[in-house]
Amino acid sequence: MCMAFKKRCFCTKSHASIHNDGSLLPEEVIVGIYCAECSTSVQFDPESMVKDNGWIIEYDMEIANGYAGKMGFVTGEVTPEIIFDNAFSSWNGYSPNDQEDKAIEKTELLSMASGDRKRYIEDFKSWTESRLKRLSDSGWRKARKAMDMALS
Repeated sequence: MCMAFKKRCFCTKSHASIHNDGSLLPEEVIVGIYCAECSTSVQFDPESMVKDNGWIIEYDMEIANGYAGKMGFVTGEVTPEIIFDNAFSSWNGYSPNDQEDKAIEKTELLSMASGDRKRYIEDFKSWTESRLKRLSDSGWRKARKAMDMALS
């Protein structure tokens, strides 16, 4: 079971969909989210924050370290990168609003299907691959990781 929730960024102009894989960490592990706009006014602290394509997630490392054992680590080994890159608490998808963006793109793709099932499947596969490449090329951390895995 996984926990997913939305959290507004500091300036409240944007939000991010967050996914806590395995529901190991509580929602409170995230102190703040800073979109590309409001992150420019934040003093980045690598001890408690992770950057992703202009966005910043700030974690409560005291809470995270309290759950270190459940995550398979020793207290003090947990870093913001470990939390994010292992999906203990990161975007629900490849970017802060990936699930919403993907739904819109899928709807558009479906509207172009025109009843040709074989072509739709081919178009869907092509869209999936090109979407991952586009997100990776745009600098989204999880998309780059997925792209690297697909190429290896």
